Amino acid sequence: MSSRGIGAVRVLLLGLLLAWFFSPPDWRYAVPIWVPFLVALGLETEFAIVGWLGAGRSGPREQGRAPQLADLERFGWPDEVPDDEDPSF
Repeated sequence: MSSRGIGAVRVLLLGLLLAWFFSPPDWRYAVPIWVPFLVALGLETEFAIVGWLGAGRSGPREQGRAPQLADLERFGWPDEVPDDEDPSF
């Protein structure tokens, strides 16, 4: 499922939960609360698995407070340290 589809399901689930909480008691008893929570559990499990599996694909990430290599390549100064008084910095 695409990330857009997952987001739509999450918004729909949130709307359904709010509607369930504010619905008349007869309607609340017709739909057990564990049903939406099982859907939410499935969504969060999918979110965790995709994040866990996707973490290894991007390769090692740089750590630290310095500008990241990708930012230096994109915005300039790939081989030089930027001057603090440079107006574009």
